[in-house]
Amino acid sequence: DKPLEVITTGGGTRSINIAFEAILQRARAERGCGGGGRSSRAVGGGGVASSAAAGGRVRVLTGNPHLAVERAERRFGFELVRLYDCGTLDTRRLAVEIRDPRVVAVYSQTLSYTDGISDDLEAILAIVEAENERRSGAGLPLVTLVNDSCLAFCVLVHNDGRGGRGC
Repeated sequence: DKPLEVITTGGGTRSINIAFEAILQRARAERGCGGGGRSSRAVGGGGVASSAAAGGRVRVLTGNPHLAVERAERRFGFELVRLYDCGTLDTRRLAVEIRDPRVVAVYSQTLSYTDGISDDLEAILAIVEAENERRSGAGLPLVTLVNDSCLAFCVLVHNDGRGGRGC
């Protein structure tokens, strides 16, 4: 058994914003940064995304993200690092990049809204868990996994089990 916190909303874009607001708020608390969580160019400085105490802007690793994630990057001032191969999150590169102490989150998708493909959630989760074990042992802030499954849920709800022939 592992402790798990799940927050759900009625909309995908709102879910993405809530996730990044919470992640950046935690990063501020863990890294001792002041301010509102936005970048210096957005609000004049002091946020976790631009704080020197954080070692530079915090980073979110992703493959081919939903447009709402790109908007959140601009709104909240974090650095979005794209690690994709054939449209999905490249787990080989993820395993290397996640060791950067500025990484606060990994954003993945189950049935991408833009192209319908899915990231390898099982492999991504294994990488995040291994990194969090390493960080926990070193007293470092943990990495949060944000998996966008908004479209996947819609497909499940509207699937009658006949291979799409009954929609």
